[in-house]
Amino acid sequence: MTIRLKDVRFTYAAGTRWARPVLKGVNLEARPGKCLGILGGNGSGKTTLIRHMNGLLLPESGEVLVGDLALRPGVKRPPRLSGEVGLVFQFPEKQLFAETVLDDVALGLEFAGSYGPVTLRSEFYRADWGRSEGSDPSFDGWYGEASWFLTGEMANYRQGKFIRPDIRRDSGAWELGVRYSTIDLNDEEVEGGTEDNWSFGLNWYSRIHWRFMGNVIKVDADGPKGEEDPWIVQFRAQYFF
Repeated sequence: MTIRLKDVRFTYAAGTRWARPVLKGVNLEARPGKCLGILGGNGSGKTTLIRHMNGLLLPESGEVLVGDLALRPGVKRPPRLSGEVGLVFQFPEKQLFAETVLDDVALGLEFAGSYGPVTLRSEFYRADWGRSEGSDPSFDGWYGEASWFLTGEMANYRQGKFIRPDIRRDSGAWELGVRYSTIDLNDEEVEGGTEDNWSFGLNWYSRIHWRFMGNVIKVDADGPKGEEDPWIVQFRAQYFF
């Protein structure tokens, strides 16, 4: 099966002032039995190109041919394409096996998206425990957060997380954020308590290396020893290298 790309073009956030062209008239042919390497620096469009080959992204213009299947702008992805082209994660060890036993047995569902300077993210998580004595408890929680770059930058999303934005102005970038999180550690005879947090943050990114963060957190905790409702103020600095 041959995969062909004909004059493929793709732009992130097309039609907005944050538009970023990535693929600009790419022509490529991958033939059966051949090993093809795609080289380029970070952000050059390698992953974007690969995602066009199995229909995770559709071209803005041009055409992708996978055998007798065609991917074109505005055309629905052929259902049987999944059986023709597989995509292996760049770091499969981070998707198949977690770094801790707790992460392995926990169930998590995550939503994340961004539009221009606005970023939204939410995650539900659940852990089921099996014990040699007593009941088998389950604990769960979730959070939702939103942020807005006051100076117009757009968050970058790589390898399953948002990373430092591209900052071009000497004055840096300002970001406002709000987050709500909750966790319930009560189940069966286990009484670990519950906690709900509201967090409000203001971040400043320098053009290179530094990020300064200020947070105000309202905590509503109900534990085995009673209720606690403190306010927390945090100031942090982070250096990127």
